[in-house]
Amino acid sequence: MSSHSMDHSQEHPSHTENHSSQKKRQSKAERIRNALAIVHNGKISFIDFLSQILDPSEKEFKAYRTAIYSVDDNSPPKLYQLFDLILNDPRGGPLFRRWIEAQAVDVVSSKVYNEMDDVKDALRGTISSITPEFLMTWDINSTMDCIVDKSAPTLHRLLESASQMDHCCALTAMELSCSYPAVAFTITLWTNGASRQTIETLAKCELCISFSSLTTLLKTLASQSLDRAIQVAQGPHILCYDNINISTSIFVEQRSSAPVKVQSGTFPIIYEVRNSNHEHMRLAPMLGRAQQAFDLTFNADIRPTVNQIKSSRDQFKVHITDILLECCATFKNYTHCSEPALQHQEH
Repeated sequence: MSSHSMDHSQEHPSHTENHSSQKKRQSKAERIRNALAIVHNGKISFIDFLSQILDPSEKEFKAYRTAIYSVDDNSPPKLYQLFDLILNDPRGGPLFRRWIEAQAVDVVSSKVYNEMDDVKDALRGTISSITPEFLMTWDINSTMDCIVDKSAPTLHRLLESASQMDHCCALTAMELSCSYPAVAFTITLWTNGASRQTIETLAKCELCISFSSLTTLLKTLASQSLDRAIQVAQGPHILCYDNINISTSIFVEQRSSAPVKVQSGTFPIIYEVRNSNHEHMRLAPMLGRAQQAFDLTFNADIRPTVNQIKSSRDQFKVHITDILLECCATFKNYTHCSEPALQHQEH
């Protein structure tokens, strides 16, 4: 090792003592205290002392940095022990965690990214490898557990923490009913006409709730909606009608007592009137004003005036020019922020 390498067991020649007398040697703690006394007498803080040595621009201390960062395949680096001591200290631990949080997101993201490459390699196969025996024995839970545990331990740990479940806890359809994304996804499938087999298949993949849980949920939602409608109907509300077309499944048996394939009709919709005033909703004044009102004519009441037409035309010019300047490459060198003619005018 060169003369610049850091060897804690070797002392400077000017301080060499007679090693034949072990009793005269100072203990490790005493030597550390003496070294700290020298640093203290030099009016140098311990943090500044370490920072100066670890600064990559200080070439004079390169040998010390090499010794600090050296890695032995047979034992963990001593630097890890230093980190453990800081992390386990009641005062150093919070400071260390606060510092590492800013770095942890990038470090973990990079690690997960690399793990997913390993997962994709493990799941990649060929068409010729798909056999009836493979389909009969293949199980998504055991396959994914084995691959994720081996190839993506960091991602697996993150997902377990996010779902707040133990490693051995298996999600069931009823447990998924408490998952808002799964419920919303299942309702979306149902409203868009997905079959029961499709929903059950996705439920087995733990992407949505089961069909039986869905029917229970729909009954609950229908009952709650009726209660809400009754409550709204007791106050100021607006009653409207909308068309409805109900198409049953093609697998429903067409018999005399069965509903027709397609049912059309209307159903009522109740809207709650917000910020309502009961005086404004009295029917008698409305009927009175309706009897005294004049008929509307197109030229007098509907057709815009000359000023209104001019205002609309000016606004359209500005909007069309904005779109051309923003979306058409031919006009990319034009600017109009300061052009008075291309500003919205008040009329």
